[in-house]
Amino acid sequence: MNKLYPLVLLLVAGLCFYAGYTIGQKDALPAKTPKTQVAESRTVSTPDVEPAQEVEIKVEPKIDAATEAMLAEHEHSLRATQKQITFTDTQGRTLVAEVISANSDSLQIRRIADQAEITLPVHMLSDTDKAFAAYLAKTMTRTTAVPTMEDNIWDELFK
Repeated sequence: MNKLYPLVLLLVAGLCFYAGYTIGQKDALPAKTPKTQVAESRTVSTPDVEPAQEVEIKVEPKIDAATEAMLAEHEHSLRATQKQITFTDTQGRTLVAEVISANSDSLQIRRIADQAEITLPVHMLSDTDKAFAAYLAKTMTRTTAVPTMEDNIWDELFK
């Protein structure tokens, strides 16, 4: 009996296909254009126009010093919210670190590669990173971070 189900299913599917095909042929939609009709061919002439000359237009936005300072501070604030910050020195070397504290002449950072805490002198940084360090020194609070219970647990696990 179980071997009969696929055969019955196949037979019903075939009957449904045949019924749909015949009904579709009887009630088919009429074609919009007759198949024997051919579109007229027309000749198209190209206009006698000289090619336009290319004109280079440079538009420089007008940014005053106050707007530029505001944009720089906004970029620094966005960068300060990141947990891992990439610093570049004057020789082009990069360092990925987390900022612990900042003052006007140095940054206390934790290097991501080996979790070592380092004091990074600001004079070694590139000009953009010097400006960022000045922003950090201006905005960071001078309070010392108290380790949380989670930090203590992780420290105990990896001793």
